[in-house]
Amino acid sequence: MGALVSSAIAIGIDPHYPDAQLAEVVRQARLAGLFVADAAVLARVPREIRTGLKLTATLSGAAGDPGCRTLDELVHAGVSTEPSLPIGSDDAIMIFSSGTTGSPKPIVYRHSQVLVAVAALIEAYPELGARCRLLCWLPLANLFQRMLNFCAIATGATTYMIGDPRTVMDHVAQASPHLIIGVPRFYEKIHSGIEARIAALPKPASALSRWALRTAMRGKRNGLRHALADRLVLQRLRASFGPNIRYFVSGSAPMPHWLLDWFEAIGLPVFEAYGASENIVPISMNRPGAYRAGTVGKPLFPNEVRIASDGEIEVRGPGVFQGYGIDPERSHNENEAVGDRFWQSGDLGVLDEDGFLRITGRKTELFKTSTGRWVSPAEIEARLGRIPYINHAVALGAGRKAVIALLCVQPSARTASIKQDVAAVMQDIAAYQRPAGVLIMRQRLTIEGGELTTNLKLRRKTLETKYEEALGRLFAAVERSKADDELVLHEI
Repeated sequence: MGALVSSAIAIGIDPHYPDAQLAEVVRQARLAGLFVADAAVLARVPREIRTGLKLTATLSGAAGDPGCRTLDELVHAGVSTEPSLPIGSDDAIMIFSSGTTGSPKPIVYRHSQVLVAVAALIEAYPELGARCRLLCWLPLANLFQRMLNFCAIATGATTYMIGDPRTVMDHVAQASPHLIIGVPRFYEKIHSGIEARIAALPKPASALSRWALRTAMRGKRNGLRHALADRLVLQRLRASFGPNIRYFVSGSAPMPHWLLDWFEAIGLPVFEAYGASENIVPISMNRPGAYRAGTVGKPLFPNEVRIASDGEIEVRGPGVFQGYGIDPERSHNENEAVGDRFWQSGDLGVLDEDGFLRITGRKTELFKTSTGRWVSPAEIEARLGRIPYINHAVALGAGRKAVIALLCVQPSARTASIKQDVAAVMQDIAAYQRPAGVLIMRQRLTIEGGELTTNLKLRRKTLETKYEEALGRLFAAVERSKADDELVLHEI
């Protein structure tokens, strides 16, 4: 807030970046000052950058670096009448693209664009009033989280800041938020935690809870059985999030269909949203009064969204970026700087007759098999995502005879079940899109391992390179297989 008031550009840098990526990000940012959580984070910043900073401070503990002060020391030193950071113009914040296909790129947004995004979100979420309570647990490098924080300031809402994302559920009842934002993995953990709690109950209570969830999943909300299930079990599940909770919001990646259904059944819908680093205004959102499962909602005003002839989603509006880099005018090219033109998102989608947007894939992820047929991995991965024990799914097959899938599964998943469940979810899809082979992994994909971005999006090229040998063996086994309908399973 101090940086914004003094006309400096405020940059949120995710401390979960791997070391090499963190070094690249801080170099691109051309920092004048740096605030870090503690000395451990500061030590990860290259020394040549640290020594060139005008201001360095730690929020807790001593830093050890010469010239670095603690927050307490800065406060006790008093307020200087001369700004210690360079003065900008209308530039307000810098964020970095997710880096799904390469290194994160810097994007600068103006104060006027921040205000446009805040107005759009307040209109979309009527709950964001003065009495609203919110949780902030995503890193401030997350654009959507920062915009919601600004919305809270604009309306007088209360925001509870949680330093460790792993402790969200420890604080949620006390904070009693009206809505919670997160990514699919966050909601998967909530689901797993509730399932574990149910399993640990005495047998009668556990059986009652499972009966209530089965009843709710059947969707008959007006019947006596559902009313009884809600009174005995479901309202208690909702109460674990505090008395104010109304709904959840999810972004960054698609939610598995089964998980959306599960939260809907307990009475806490998850509204999926769709945005990009290149537009400070979320492109489209499900929200109260405008919700359709399986879509990412309706475009948010003042976005203008259209679908190009090849299915690509294109966006125009005052929130769209003006180019990558610190000096956007230097980075103009056809796909980056937009002005009054439509920005090409790279995502594929369709707008239905009621204006709801459905994402169907990523343009750059389409691939052609050796049979000459185009395959969109998003549809395959979405179907595989319906299987509850699958954490991540990646469909591959460019230039190959058939498609295969890399599946990251929970350690308890049974191999025989995987074969049956994959076949079941692929029954009504075209034969050439069905995976002919599956590579099973029981370890998690991580940010530190380079397989996920800090927004928890898959890095496909990294996965293909990292597991190239195992994938090659599976492709070879599929090529040798004489039974077209036999699913070949390998495990690493």
